[in-house]
Amino acid sequence: MSFITQTIGRILNRIVDDYNSDIKKFGGTIEPLPHIHPHLLRHTSCSRMAEAGVDPRTLQDIMGHASMKMTMELYNHVTDERLTNEIQKLNNRRIS
Repeated sequence: MSFITQTIGRILNRIVDDYNSDIKKFGGTIEPLPHIHPHLLRHTSCSRMAEAGVDPRTLQDIMGHASMKMTMELYNHVTDERLTNEIQKLNNRRIS
């Protein structure tokens, strides 16, 4: 793990710990945040770039993956909202 990854990990841990501590302190009914590993940010950024329409081959290069399968199947996560939006695009094209 690189120095930068470790530093980001410590920052994320501090944010989560402070947030969860505040929840306990004030007796809120909000669920505490889980531990967030810096690697999660790679998955999130890949998914958001795909949602924004970044070309899959370009996205593969940005992510630094040797295979398209790694980029599209392991890092690019499709949410229910994203699926609904894509289906709506198809429906709109049929009507137009």
